[in-house]
Amino acid sequence: MTHTSGSAPRPRQLSITTKTVDAVRIVAVAGEIDHATCPQLTQALLTEDATAVPRTVLDFSGVSFLDSSGLNVLIKAHRTAAAAGGWLRLAGCPDAALRAIELVGLDTLIPCHPDLQHALHA
Repeated sequence: MTHTSGSAPRPRQLSITTKTVDAVRIVAVAGEIDHATCPQLTQALLTEDATAVPRTVLDFSGVSFLDSSGLNVLIKAHRTAAAAGGWLRLAGCPDAALRAIELVGLDTLIPCHPDLQHALHA
């Protein structure tokens, strides 16, 4: 017999939208970034041949959770963008996500900006 109390756990969800402005790809992310949703983020950041769009701003203003698997996706996207002569920038990181990024020193590789406009004009 199975007994459950309260509401059922909600599935982890991640919403990603992309657009291009002045040859910069903007990837807006909302929701939880963890081992279950990382493939979706990887797909948004890397092309089918595993290369990154050379100039990308990741708008993290809607991110509610970021774990180590998400940090690994950021590292891979940064490395592939840099190898192509481009860059990856973060915008609007919530405090918890920014803390994780800073704890592992990722902010020394990937610039973190307070909002999208700052990231686009940096």
